Amino acid sequence: MHIPRYWARRVQSAQGPNGLARRIACWGWSDVSLSEAQTRAEDRVAAIALKVRAGQELDRYGYADRPLREEIVDAIRDRAGGEAALITRNQYGAQVLNAARALFIDIDFPETSAGGGLVGAVQQLFGAKPQDPAAPHLERLGAWARRNPFLGLRVYRTAAGLRGVVTNEVFDPARSDALDILRQLGSDPLYVRLCQAQGCFRARLTPKPWRCAVSGPPARFPWDDVGSEARFREWERRYAHASTKYAVCKPVAAFGPREVHPDLIDLLAYHDRFTLATQERPLA
Repeated sequence: MHIPRYWARRVQSAQGPNGLARRIACWGWSDVSLSEAQTRAEDRVAAIALKVRAGQELDRYGYADRPLREEIVDAIRDRAGGEAALITRNQYGAQVLNAARALFIDIDFPETSAGGGLVGAVQQLFGAKPQDPAAPHLERLGAWARRNPFLGLRVYRTAAGLRGVVTNEVFDPARSDALDILRQLGSDPLYVRLCQAQGCFRARLTPKPWRCAVSGPPARFPWDDVGSEARFREWERRYAHASTKYAVCKPVAAFGPREVHPDLIDLLAYHDRFTLATQERPLA
């Protein structure tokens, strides 16, 4: 899993051939130490400054082209004592499970389907029952499960889509077979890219703040200073209190074998406990 523990930021100005100055800010990261992260940040900002002075076009980083800058808050161990998953807090404050080998599938409904949309409104106007947006996706998941009867698939409903997880086998996020399954089952393309780049599969454990009437966090990891972290921790307490009223997902279907791979037992139990999957609460 490519989730660095240490981060450092460096800022530098550089003047291009046109005489205009540009402010350059770069992050460096490391699994070893803060000093190594600082060195990498300095190297990166120096390399970009050289390009600016030479008038070269700068590369633009897109989604999943570099490690996620997220605070690590917990870890789940496998039978051998290795890291089965890391729990991080994403940029809008929700906790996320980053699984080394548990294949989580993320399926988003189109916005018009998730909220009913115009079609749903017209159907209700004429007394027709609108189609459940999950129905076609569940049909596709069921068809895939029939073609792969040796794999167990558990499916959850989320606030705006479906979440699946293969329960009786483990996968390498960098291998084509895992990525093919994600694509076959309709996972969001950005999610597929992220899994490949980060070397893990992801599943959100706590609600999106705006879905439980909480504004976004006032600061982002790593903190600029003690005051920034203190403000974030106060926000974190309010968010955690509001989150208890909502679940992130609830089970809606299961296909194939019911046994769970030994390395996934604790991980899936953790997932269900923190998402409140077995609780009758609104999804957020």
